[in-house]
Amino acid sequence: MVRNVLVALDESQASRAALDYALRGVLPRPAGAANLHLVTVLPTVQTPIAVPPMASAAAMNVLHCQWGAQQQANHARAHELLRKMSEVAVNDYRTPAESVHRHALPALGGASGVGQSLVEAAAKLRADVLVLGTRGMGALQASLMTLMGLGSVSDYCLHNARCPVMVVRQSKDTVLGAEASPPAVHAPPPKRVMVCTDDSPHAKKALQWYLDCLVMPNDHLHLVSVALLPPALPLDEPAVVAAVEEMAADEEARGVVSDTASTVACAQQQALAHGVLRTRVATAVLAPEPGVSDVGQALCSYARDKNVGLAVVGSRGLGMWQRSVMGALGLGSVSDFLSRHLPCALLVVKDGGARRESHEESGMLLQRVPEEDRELMGGADAKDDGKQDGELGGAAVVDHGKQD
Repeated sequence: MVRNVLVALDESQASRAALDYALRGVLPRPAGAANLHLVTVLPTVQTPIAVPPMASAAAMNVLHCQWGAQQQANHARAHELLRKMSEVAVNDYRTPAESVHRHALPALGGASGVGQSLVEAAAKLRADVLVLGTRGMGALQASLMTLMGLGSVSDYCLHNARCPVMVVRQSKDTVLGAEASPPAVHAPPPKRVMVCTDDSPHAKKALQWYLDCLVMPNDHLHLVSVALLPPALPLDEPAVVAAVEEMAADEEARGVVSDTASTVACAQQQALAHGVLRTRVATAVLAPEPGVSDVGQALCSYARDKNVGLAVVGSRGLGMWQRSVMGALGLGSVSDFLSRHLPCALLVVKDGGARRESHEESGMLLQRVPEEDRELMGGADAKDDGKQDGELGGAAVVDHGKQD
C-alpha cells in the first residue's frame, strides 16, 4: 500500500494535472491513509560578482540588495503556490490537513538541478511514488533542450529516482484556479490501466507493484505484451529450399507468439490471484509496428485504441552510458519512448525500485539551506516548527503540516 506520495509542483498546467491525478488515482482511500508531500524547487538566483576596483562598494551593495529581493520574491511565490495546492487537496479532495506536507527545496547543481533535488527529496522522504507533470516534448525537442542545458526534469527523475515515477501529461481541460469544479471523491473514478508484461524480472516487478500498491476495485486491467517476431530475411535460394526455410520461420514465429501468450496468461493468473475480477481483466498479444521503437509504437497504438488512462511499465534502470550504447545499437529504451509518445499517464517501476533504503545507505543528502533563507521561506511559522530540520536534513520546509 502507498504510504508516501510526493508530487512535484510548479506554476505550469502540467503540474496541476499531476496533482489532480495523484489525488484522484494514487492516494489511497479513505483520505488520510497516506502522506501527501507537495514539493516545489526554488529557481536558482545567480550571485552577482564584481571585481574591485571596477565596482565600488555602493555598486556591490546595490547588486546584493537586488539579489536578496529576487530571493525573497522566489520564496514568496513558492509559499503561495504550495498554499494554493494544499488548499486544493484539502478543500476539493477532502484530504486531511495533517496528512498534507509542504516543502520548498533549493535547486542543486548539475545538468538538472531541479530533477536532482526531486530525486534526493524522494529518497529522504521515503516516497513510494513520485508524481510529476510533463509538457510532452518529442525526442527532437528534448534533445534540443538538453543541448541548451535545459534537460527534461521528468527524464532525469525517470532515470535516477529509485522509487516508481509517474509522469502525467497535461490534459486540455486542466483548469488552474478555484473555478475548477470540485471532483466527487467518494469513490475513485474507474480507469483503464495497461500493464506491459514480458518474461523479464522488471516487468514482473512492475505488475506486482501495481497490484500491491495502486490497483483500485473498479479498475479495468489490460495485460499486453509484444511478440518480438524473427525478422523476415530475403531468400535467394531454389524454390524447394526457400519453401523449407519459410516453413521454419513460420514455425519459429508461432512459437514466439505462443510463448508471449503464455507470459500474458501467467500475468492474468497473478492478477486474478490478487483479487481482480476476471471480467475486469483483458489480455492482448501485439505485433510490433514499424518505427523508431517497434515495441513502443505497438503499445502506444493499443493505448490510443483502448482509451487507456494509465500505462505501467518496468525498467531495467540503465545508466546514462548504458542507455547511450543501447541507443547506438538500435535498442532504445521502451520506457523512454513511452514517456514521450504515450497519450496517457505513465508509471515506470524500476527493477529494485520498491526497495526501502535509508539515506545513509544511498548516500543522498539534501543541500542545507542557509539560515537566512529558511527564515525568508518559512517566516514565523517555520521558526516555530520543530520538524523543519529533522525531516529533510535541513532543507527549507514551508509550514510543515499546517494550513493557512
